[in-house]
Amino acid sequence: MKAQNVILIAIVTGITTNACHVAREVETMTSVPYDISIIHYIDSMRHAVEPHFYADNPDGKRLYYKVVDSLSVGFGTVLLATPNGERQLYAGRIVVPDTILFNEMTYKVTGLYHVPFRENPFFGMPDLTEVVLPDGITELPYLTFFRCFGLTSIQIGTGLKQIDSTAFAWCQKLTDITILCTTPPTIVRTIEHDNDFMLFDQTKCTLHVPQGTAHLYRQAEGWKDFGQIIEE
Repeated sequence: MKAQNVILIAIVTGITTNACHVAREVETMTSVPYDISIIHYIDSMRHAVEPHFYADNPDGKRLYYKVVDSLSVGFGTVLLATPNGERQLYAGRIVVPDTILFNEMTYKVTGLYHVPFRENPFFGMPDLTEVVLPDGITELPYLTFFRCFGLTSIQIGTGLKQIDSTAFAWCQKLTDITILCTTPPTIVRTIEHDNDFMLFDQTKCTLHVPQGTAHLYRQAEGWKDFGQIIEE
């Protein structure tokens, strides 16, 4: 019997939960080398989940995710999303976790699922008041928090690389942003407008930045115009 067949039988019969371990045992007994790509595929199928799912936060808030990758053994990546194009009404304080454990898989949150004007987890959420984003999110895309009229504060993790200039458009109550990046993220203009951030008054907002980085933000385009820049 070929090594791949023995491995498949071992997994299906539940002899072990580690496909690679079985493969090495078979290779030792039969001198038949195993194909690691097949092992990863078989093991990922054993942990297969739906391409999207809900998961509850410790605070009881239920968030919705779309799977980006679940082919690594026991690990994958997801985007915070809205369910199948419907409006998921996030309200109050929302803490997006760094990782989620679901169906024996650990998923890292790496971004926000985004289809302009159709699918965006925070687009037009009037009862959203506070958002905490994890380190794995690298971009705030076009109109991320558009018309979140009740939003007062945002905390952004260490991994953000760029932010669209429309991200805070019509966030009229947003007065407090904490950003944990030691390098100011790049502000990208997808449409032309007069200010670095469209329809958002930076002069009325306080920016909290890591110790030793205030001078970088005071020199960076878009960030230098905040009313206050405070190191924490």
